[in-house]
Amino acid sequence: QEEDMRLLYVAMTRARYLTLLGLGASKGFQASPAAQLLGYPLTDPLAALSQLPESQFRLCLDDAPSNHSAEPHLAAAENWLPALTKPVVHNTWQLHSYTRIVKTQLQPAAPIPPLPTSNADYVRGFDDDEPEPVEQQNLPERDTLDAYVTQSFPRGPHVGVLMHQLLENIDFSAPVAAFDHAIDSLRARLNLKAGDMPLLRQWLKAILRQRLTPTGLTLQGLPFSDRSDELEFHFPVHGAPKLIEAAKQFGYLTDLETAPLQLEGMMTGSIDLLCRHQGRYYVIDYKTNHLGNAPSDYAAEALTASIRHHQYDLQYLLYCVAVKKILALRQPKVPFEDLFGGVVYLFLRGMTGSPDGGVHFDPVPIALIEALEAGLN
Repeated sequence: QEEDMRLLYVAMTRARYLTLLGLGASKGFQASPAAQLLGYPLTDPLAALSQLPESQFRLCLDDAPSNHSAEPHLAAAENWLPALTKPVVHNTWQLHSYTRIVKTQLQPAAPIPPLPTSNADYVRGFDDDEPEPVEQQNLPERDTLDAYVTQSFPRGPHVGVLMHQLLENIDFSAPVAAFDHAIDSLRARLNLKAGDMPLLRQWLKAILRQRLTPTGLTLQGLPFSDRSDELEFHFPVHGAPKLIEAAKQFGYLTDLETAPLQLEGMMTGSIDLLCRHQGRYYVIDYKTNHLGNAPSDYAAEALTASIRHHQYDLQYLLYCVAVKKILALRQPKVPFEDLFGGVVYLFLRGMTGSPDGGVHFDPVPIALIEALEAGLN
């Protein structure tokens, strides 16, 4: 009986607009929770029910059989119940990301040519997310750092994931010797030989020490207090009909058709690293793409070609909009142009000690970021 009373309470208190409770002279009714709730047995049940507030209860008497339709009573109830507001379903609403846009909406203005290469027999230009062809898995051994990272170090999406994890979890400002455990873990997970440790250590040292921006930013100079790794973002988007057109006016996305993007819902993504240097914030992204076997394959011109080939500029423009929104919440009184430093894409295989190898820096015009933000809204 106690459980039945609880269930009746739940049933009668969950409706938003209308609860219908049928009472009748059925067998066992006087012992039911509804009868007990009303105080049965009563000398005059109808009189007791009539005492209920008319603003909340409506008493409907009917001697008809049990299969009689309740529609007349429901129609009468519409006269005193508030109108039912039906939820609006947005069929076009969905989560969007750089990857989803590239795969479903972007159209090249012309066939995308293959990336230039220093080795005509070598297939190259793989994205972090694309599997390496089988014929590229058996890689030769090399004993110099340049040759090792471009020709011997494994490739494929799993390598990108592990390199990201390595850089995400180490303290850049610590001595390189402190990274031996992390480096050895990477080596073991990639099934590399123990003899590869010196080259892996040398590579990480070169990555951390390389100058990334004209202001002298290096990873090694970033304490944990000035970095946010794997920064997720979500912000609403609506329409974006002129996103590509706006980018083209500033020299970006020039290889794409100027067509409206259908974006309705939320833009989402994850920035590898947002860091602060000399009071300005920089977006940093790690790429393990294999662009070729020679250092020249990771020079500025080759990096720009790879970024355009994969539409990475669209990726980092979306990141810039996200950072603008984040900084507007964190430091609302400081103009964005006084906070933003630019974007740095690090093609790690090219970062072996040469001054600019593997580093693509783009200050990104503030006016473009503002135009994109307005367009996405």
